[in-house]
Amino acid sequence: MNDSIKKVLDFHTTFNQRVGTSPTALEPLEVRQLRIKLLFEELAELAEASDCKMTMTELCFNYFGPHLKLEDHECVDGDNVNKIEELDALADIQYVLNGKIITSGLQEVFDSAFNVVHENNMTKAHTSLDHAKKTAREKGLIGHQIVTRDNHKFLLYNGDGKLIKPYDHVKVGLENFVK
Repeated sequence: MNDSIKKVLDFHTTFNQRVGTSPTALEPLEVRQLRIKLLFEELAELAEASDCKMTMTELCFNYFGPHLKLEDHECVDGDNVNKIEELDALADIQYVLNGKIITSGLQEVFDSAFNVVHENNMTKAHTSLDHAKKTAREKGLIGHQIVTRDNHKFLLYNGDGKLIKPYDHVKVGLENFVK
């Protein structure tokens, strides 16, 4: 268990908050709802601190549906970043995330699972230029730029700058951590 999770576990124990005892145990609905609300709140604070309120608004609108009215919001993304508030929001998100790990009972397996996810993420580089081009063709991304790293790794990004997984990428398996 990493140090930050240990600290949040100490918080949960000290303040009589839920501590999950098993990765397979289901948290009560109200605990799950609270964690979602806390994460949303912290993410909203991060969006504000990062001066990306419009992005947050658009995400909420696109996700929750057209019953939200974007024209009711007079905010735009910009460069007015508050690094202190950004750091505060990130620390709060990590704290709440660690609490979610604990309430889910995943504190004993999280670090190992994270390492597996990391190792899997590291396989998202294409092994050759032809491999990257095939991924682009198969995913309909013709015209996207392929970036070469160290002359042996080829990276393909979507329009938002998100790394595109190779067409033959194997999804990470975390089933063993919750059995």
